[in-house]
Order: sequence, then C-alpha cells, then structure tokens
Amino acid sequence: MAAKHLVHWLDLWLDKLELLVNKIELGEPDPSQAQNNQNQP
Repeated sequence: MAAKHLVHWLDLWLDKLELLVNKIELGEPDPSQAQNNQNQP
C-alpha cells in the first residue's frame, strides 16, 4: 500500500517538474501561457 502511495506522489511530482521545465525552456512566467505556446508551430 505504501508503494502505491509513493508511486502516486512521484507521478504528481514528475508532472509538476515537467511543467516547471517547460516554463523555464519557454521563458514564460505563467504555466498556462507555456501550455498555450506549445500548441503553436
């Protein structure tokens, strides 16, 4: 059960880390703005 909880927490943490990396790469202060920019060619 503890392993399941750890995997869930790790998944959430990796998701936040991915958003942070995308934000840094695009130089956008707002994560929602960064996601919008990803859709543009």
